[in-house]
Amino acid sequence: MNASLEQRQYYAHSMEGQPPEKWQLLEEHLKNTANLARKFAEPFGAGDWGWNADWLHDIGKAYAGND
Repeated sequence: MNASLEQRQYYAHSMEGQPPEKWQLLEEHLKNTANLARKFAEPFGAGDWGWNADWLHDIGKAYAGND
């Protein structure tokens, strides 16, 4: 068994002309937008639904085949 694990960085948003250090990581983006969706959905009792739905909205960007 190979003891080393490959760790990849996935990005939600990149900025033209900027280095990857300035790009927004996918995990950060998903957490931020999910928290915002929860706030919007809480007044009608669907905060958890909003959070979960939003967490999944860009998860396809983490597909390894996108390289």
